[in-house]
Amino acid sequence: MTDRAQPPWRAVAAFTLLWGCQWIAAGLLPLQADEAYYLAWSRDLRLGYLDHPPGVAWWIALGGGFPRLPGLVLMPVAWWLLADAARRWGAAHWAWLPAILVGTPLGFVAGPLITPDIPLVFAWCVLLWFLARGSVVGVGVSLAACLWAKSVTLVAVPGLVWVLGARSVPVLGIAAALYAPHVAWSLQNEGLPWTFQARRGLTGFHLPEALGGQILVAAPPMFAWAVWCWARPRDATERTLRALGLPVLLAWLAASCVTRVEANWPALAWPAAAVLVVRRAPRRLLGASAITAAVVVLAGFGTALVRGRQATDPGIERGMIVGRAGGLPPVAARYQEKALLDSAGPPIAYLRAVGHRPCEYDRVPSGPPPPPCGFVYLADARALGDRCAGPTEPTQAMGRAATVCHCPAQNP
Repeated sequence: MTDRAQPPWRAVAAFTLLWGCQWIAAGLLPLQADEAYYLAWSRDLRLGYLDHPPGVAWWIALGGGFPRLPGLVLMPVAWWLLADAARRWGAAHWAWLPAILVGTPLGFVAGPLITPDIPLVFAWCVLLWFLARGSVVGVGVSLAACLWAKSVTLVAVPGLVWVLGARSVPVLGIAAALYAPHVAWSLQNEGLPWTFQARRGLTGFHLPEALGGQILVAAPPMFAWAVWCWARPRDATERTLRALGLPVLLAWLAASCVTRVEANWPALAWPAAAVLVVRRAPRRLLGASAITAAVVVLAGFGTALVRGRQATDPGIERGMIVGRAGGLPPVAARYQEKALLDSAGPPIAYLRAVGHRPCEYDRVPSGPPPPPCGFVYLADARALGDRCAGPTEPTQAMGRAATVCHCPAQNP
C-alpha cells in the first residue's frame, strides 16, 4: 500500500504523540485571562461582541463549560481534512501534514489554549478541503464560518477569489447570506467589532517584529521552505496554494509597517503553505519538522509545568485579596482580572482603568456596580483616578500594584 493510499503508521504515531502532549499541556496550564474572558462570552451567547464576532463563544459553548475541549477534539479533524486536501492536490507524503502542523508553535497551541484564531483556522482548513473537492457550497459555508470567527478573514478573500474565478460569485453570495445576521447586529451596535479594532491606530514601524513573529509561530524550517516554494511555484496547483497563503502574509507584513501586528493575526497564511511545502519537499521537511516538533513539545511541557506550579488559583486569589484588604471586596480595572476572578465565583465589580480601551464589560455590565468607597482596586492609584470617595492606600494583588479605597472617617 502506498503513502497516497493509506497513512503510514509512523505519521499517525507522530501525530498521536503530539496530540497526547496537547492534552497533557491543556491539563497542566492554568486558565489564561483571555480564555476566561471568552468563557464569560460563552455563558451569554449573542450575535456579536465588542472585540470579535461570536465564533469563539459558540466554539467554547460546544465544550459545555470546558473551553479547551472543542479545540482538542475538533482541531485534529481539521488537520486530517487538510491532509486529505493535500492528497487531492498531489502531495505524496500527505499523511505527515497533521504531525508537521501540530509540531509548529501555531499548531501546537491550538489544543491547550483557546482564542478566536482556533475556530478561524478550523473553518479555513475545512474550506481548503472543500476547495480541493470542488464544492462551491462547502467553500461558501466555510467562508461564512471563518467570518463568524474573526473579521480578519477578509484579508484572505482576494486570494480565494483569484483561485475560484467565476465560481467566487456563488461562494461570496452564500457566505454573505450566512454572515448577514452578524452584519445586521454590527449596524445596530455602532459598527462593532470593526470600530473597536480600528481604534488601534498607527503606532510606527514594526516590520522586523512581525517577520520574526511569523518565523517563530510557523517554525523556522516551515517558514524557510514556504518562502522557497512561494518564490518558485512549479505548476498551477502550487500557484493556487501560493495564492491561498502568501497574500495573507504580505498584507499583514505591510500593515506592520505602520502598526503593531500580533503574531497570530496572519494564521490563515500557514495551512495552505503547509500543503505546498509537503507537496514540494517531503523528505527534507520531515527531518526538520521532527526536530522542530521535539523542541516545541519540550518547550510546551516546560512552560506548562512552570506555569502550572507558579499560577495561583483564582478562587484562592479572591480570598487573598479580600484578606489583605481587611475584608473589602475587589473591583477589577481590566477585563483580564475580572474574567479570571469571575471564573472562580460570583461576578465582581468592574471599573475601567483610566486611559485603557473599553472591553465587553463596559458595553454589557456584569456583576455589581462599583461602590464609591470601601473596596480594593486591582490597579494603581493613577488608574483609579479621582473615583474613590475616601483616602487611598497602595497594596499588591494578583502580582500587580493595587489600591485600597477606604471610606471617609465618620465624624462623631
